[in-house]
Amino acid sequence: MTKARDLANIISGGFTADDIPNLDTAKITTGTFADARIADLDATKLTGTITPSDNTISLAKLTATGTKDATTFLRGDNTFAEAGGGAMELISTVNVTSTPTSIEIQDCFSSSYENYRVLIKFVPVVGGQSTPYIQFANASSGSSYRTSNYNFGMLRGYYDSSTSGSESLRGWSQSNFRMIESQRTGASEFMMLDIKIFSPNESSFRTNYMMDGLSRDGNYLNVSLTMGQVGVVEAHTGIKTFVDSGTFASGSSMSVYGIKK
Repeated sequence: MTKARDLANIISGGFTADDIPNLDTAKITTGTFADARIADLDATKLTGTITPSDNTISLAKLTATGTKDATTFLRGDNTFAEAGGGAMELISTVNVTSTPTSIEIQDCFSSSYENYRVLIKFVPVVGGQSTPYIQFANASSGSSYRTSNYNFGMLRGYYDSSTSGSESLRGWSQSNFRMIESQRTGASEFMMLDIKIFSPNESSFRTNYMMDGLSRDGNYLNVSLTMGQVGVVEAHTGIKTFVDSGTFASGSSMSVYGIKK
């Protein structure tokens, strides 16, 4: 009777797991187990070569040393590290859309970088002459700019339709740092100024700077090399450029870059 009942249960599909005797795994040779029927396995139970599907392992799953953030990259030795020294990073930029008399960037010099590079594109207002200058913001005076003790020397070469030559200019204890000689303005001409500033945030040394400048108006070409320093020992936090007459036209800009140590 029992065997007959068991057979009836099998035929009707009404048998339970208790009705099936224990089987050796070698007896299970066909069929597929549903995923839900497979218990979770400890990682130590997995052996052999395992090939994950593409894009299935997140960065968080990798074992790496160092700090992972926006300033680092993962090296070949599985270590997060900063990019090599000497790389430049843009700190701040100002693009002129109106006609201001000055452009300034505050709080751009800090202990994050030792040296800086400032690129200025000066588009002067048509109809006159302008001489651009810069001043540094004094760290001990908030947003106030130093207006004395700028010492510099300028070497200038020039050429126009009938004359070429060169000259030098020395400034001692000036109220600002002259970047290039006056510019005859033109509708399609502008100045390009490249300033290297060394340790402006260092309070134990004078701030030193070096600048290359180029301007042109028609047949007039002006090339300048200027070097100098702030004549007092102090830290600086920002920079301002302005002109002795006229304004900056739309298209002018100033950008400050930090050079990594």
